[in-house]
Amino acid sequence: MAAKIFCIVLFLALSDFLLRVSAIRPAIVENIVTEVRPIDSTATLNCSVALFSNPPERVQWYKLLPGQSDKAISAGTKITEQNPILQGDMLKYEVRSRPGRTVFIPDMGYTDVTTFTLLIRRLTNLDAANYKCRINVPGSPADSPEVVATLIVPREPFINPAEVTNNQVVEEGANVTLKCSATSEPPAHISWIRANGLPLNIPGRPQRVYQSEVTLINVTKYDRGVYRCFANNNVGYGAKHDVRIDVNYAPSIRGARLHNLYLQAPERNYEITLECVSTGYPDPEVTFYSGTVIPRPDQPLPDSQVIKNQFPFSVERLRSQGAAGTHVYEFFYALRIKNVRDTHLGNYTCVAKNKYGVDAAVLKLANEEVCQGPLCFGTSVEQSANSPGAGHRSAGSCAVFSGLAIAAFMMRRLL
Repeated sequence: MAAKIFCIVLFLALSDFLLRVSAIRPAIVENIVTEVRPIDSTATLNCSVALFSNPPERVQWYKLLPGQSDKAISAGTKITEQNPILQGDMLKYEVRSRPGRTVFIPDMGYTDVTTFTLLIRRLTNLDAANYKCRINVPGSPADSPEVVATLIVPREPFINPAEVTNNQVVEEGANVTLKCSATSEPPAHISWIRANGLPLNIPGRPQRVYQSEVTLINVTKYDRGVYRCFANNNVGYGAKHDVRIDVNYAPSIRGARLHNLYLQAPERNYEITLECVSTGYPDPEVTFYSGTVIPRPDQPLPDSQVIKNQFPFSVERLRSQGAAGTHVYEFFYALRIKNVRDTHLGNYTCVAKNKYGVDAAVLKLANEEVCQGPLCFGTSVEQSANSPGAGHRSAGSCAVFSGLAIAAFMMRRLL
């Protein structure tokens, strides 16, 4: 009788144990650490599971595709996804299992754990995604444990010109919005500066602003130029993109010399260069006139006074390059008069004109007994005693006079 009771108790105990074991479902016992790997390297994602007698084929890896169904990669250690062969006869995907590790799990005690490692080789930007490790429980999808891991493949920023503000031509007083975006991993920091280093026309007048969108308020001609967008995420060298903003405005012109006064000794084969500095957008047309010309809206300019580019006159246009007292967007217009004569003395007017307006500056060329300009020193022009200019100082005498003056000055210093 006692033996019969013992057998019944043992049967009940074993039945209870088997029921409890069968009630234990498989589990993923650890979270998967985010993997950050560079391009062309190999990523490893580890999924540690307690199977509790479940077959290893129930452990599956998936790649999560936004807006699409999850793409199955493996079941157990078998690759179910198309697995291309890479250089060196290596496969793109591989799953390895490492059984036998024992860990303590709350409410379960010490349990044997198997780690399924997904290897992804020769990483590209397309491999950057979320990956899911799942233990498929038949008949009970809701009870199938799963963990999502993130694979980050850093890449340097790329600025798509189609998503950036294009070059613009705007009117004075308008507002201009500059936009810039970049694709990168991790996301890039976007900043704007002016290429010439001047402050931005926004509140506070900063030289750099860290935002993807900047609005310039009430732009003027001083806001024209190149604006540069930078994208940086500490991967590679970053990226940059230039946007040119031009502002339409009426021209302005001025003489390049104080009081617009030029001096030269006439009738001695010397030359002189008269200069104006002009700005405007679109670039104005600049014309030199003899005499004083005052542009009036209701009157045409006198064609008879236009100075043509022929001897003894020549006209040249040069960018200022930001020379002292000028802006980089200004231009020098030079009128060179060779072999200055008495008839060349007087006023000259440079007129700048575009579709937004007209402006003028008057220059004066006056008589001077002493040679003026860099071409005086070392100039040698012989004059015969019978020439009409024999009674005047030649270019050589001008140089001699200047040399004597310098020698006298040095003697005074020595004494």
